[in-house]
Amino acid sequence: MRRLCSDRMVLGAGLASLSFGNAVLLPVLVPVALDVGLTEAKAGLVLSLGALMVPLTAPVWGARADRIGAARVFRIGVAGGALSFLLLALLLWAAQAGHVMGVALFLALAAARMLYGGVASAALPAAVSHLAADTDPATRTRAMSLPGTAFTLGSLAGAALALPLIPLAGPIAPLFVVAALGGLCVLLAPHPRHAAPPPTTVPARTLRAAPSGLVICAALAMTGLAMAHALLPVLLQARGALSVSETVRSGAFAGLVATIATLGGIRLAARAGLGPATTALAGTLVAGAGMLALALAPGVAGTIAAVSTLSFGLGLLTPSLQAQVSLEARAQGQAAGQLSAATGLAWIVGPAAGLTLHGVFGAAILPAAAALLLPFAAALAGRIAGQAR
Repeated sequence: MRRLCSDRMVLGAGLASLSFGNAVLLPVLVPVALDVGLTEAKAGLVLSLGALMVPLTAPVWGARADRIGAARVFRIGVAGGALSFLLLALLLWAAQAGHVMGVALFLALAAARMLYGGVASAALPAAVSHLAADTDPATRTRAMSLPGTAFTLGSLAGAALALPLIPLAGPIAPLFVVAALGGLCVLLAPHPRHAAPPPTTVPARTLRAAPSGLVICAALAMTGLAMAHALLPVLLQARGALSVSETVRSGAFAGLVATIATLGGIRLAARAGLGPATTALAGTLVAGAGMLALALAPGVAGTIAAVSTLSFGLGLLTPSLQAQVSLEARAQGQAAGQLSAATGLAWIVGPAAGLTLHGVFGAAILPAAAALLLPFAAALAGRIAGQAR
């Protein structure tokens, strides 16, 4: 039991180090890149290239975890994330010192960020595979709350670290801290000898299986949720008649409230004692209600309340969906990798689609985005009905 708790603490710390790093990177990369001569488009492309690597590589790493063991793949993922943040910090430092500039700087930053997307994407499916091997169906949802909790706390800690450290040590210093934290997690990560053995009885054709219908429906639902989240700054500015700086401050506050709401949903999902399909359906309905409220909410306060409702539903949904996919899977790592890829793709496509369509249809796009949750809700309801029979 002590080893199990220790392993889970290190798994959580490793995942938190990745979201911690991203929370630090987002406010650092763009202003520093602009200061050393890159354009906004190039800085944004650096971030996008990293994100695009996740849906391409997460299923590969998940299947790899099924073959060689989750602990090994987890260590690779966290190490890749730490190395990426270290390279980004060194490159930005070198750029400020005038040692690398222009196209060379852009290509090097893009490569470092693609390293993150291509290798750090191994950590989540490996962690989920490890947790699935250590739990039975009755405790699966509670265990699957660990990744969501870790990512959420990491994001909060990253923002909390960046605020005081940047004025004291400069904008790049937090990235070195992130790299050191990731390296420490690699050293402490579960050793392969403790991990459950790879499921060698799973046929090779299973390891090449297409995503399940539930994962495809989940991708549609996550796309709708991402569309709604991306509209938050636009809605705040329009409904509050805010300036750009006021919109940034209001958006940051709304993001903090939404993150806390997500964490609350995750913790409730872990403690509710309901089946994963039932909890996921409840989260989907709450998130859908939040999306509809977001379309009609008056003023800044109403908009923040609506997005917090949406985020609370997302918190309920995330661990229970992971648990349900795990219970239906024969190859745990592959299933986790496919779900990670589907979610990553949704958060790439959703914001672009939401902002583009909002420019044409306004807030009316939100009910349409909420409709993307319906196939997922129907799939979950079908599973609940099947379990009742």
